[in-house]
Amino acid sequence: ITVGDVLSKLTGDFNAFGSSMRKAAEESTKGAIEEAGALQGLVAVAQSETVTRKARTQAIKDLQSQYPAYFGNLSNEQIMYGNLSGTINDVTQALISKGIAEKLTKDAVNPTLDLWRANGKLKVAKEEQIQLEKDLAKETAKRIAGGFGGRTNEEVSLMNTIKNTKLAITTTRGDIKELTVVVDSYKNGIKEASKASSQLLIKAPTAGKAAKAASVETTP
Repeated sequence: ITVGDVLSKLTGDFNAFGSSMRKAAEESTKGAIEEAGALQGLVAVAQSETVTRKARTQAIKDLQSQYPAYFGNLSNEQIMYGNLSGTINDVTQALISKGIAEKLTKDAVNPTLDLWRANGKLKVAKEEQIQLEKDLAKETAKRIAGGFGGRTNEEVSLMNTIKNTKLAITTTRGDIKELTVVVDSYKNGIKEASKASSQLLIKAPTAGKAAKAASVETTP
């Protein structure tokens, strides 16, 4: 999965996420290129005919321990003499996706908090509306019981407050809808980018486990 594949699966039709996605891609590409430079340096040492065998072997061990999903299944000879441009490109793409996932996770914090606050605000407003309507019903019943015909000042005040509260509820619901789209897009972006970089999470086996696995493979 390339970074292009990740980007094509994300919506980004709105400014907040689209801007964050572009910035994340730019920053992650820069960081990935820097790390890929170190990776290429190790490959250069491993494939160099002018350095010692010990140095080449150490470079191979470093490649296999740092990127086991990409170099762990390659033999020393394949790393020393093979064309590794495809593997280097795969690692670079995964590093970019990893950086995007990390950046989007940070950027998703504020809109997520805003969504939580909006939901809390909606809950409070709905509770206030229920109480206001109860208060209005009581005030109306009291007026009718007293034999008065027109609305009292208290009723008018309560009705105006109820109207404003309903408007606030409608506005907050609109905010929640928009924020949900933003947060869901961040979630999808993080999911896709994390999926594309998942092989970087694979750890190299410890010396004990590697020896045990080798023993099992050689046992008749």
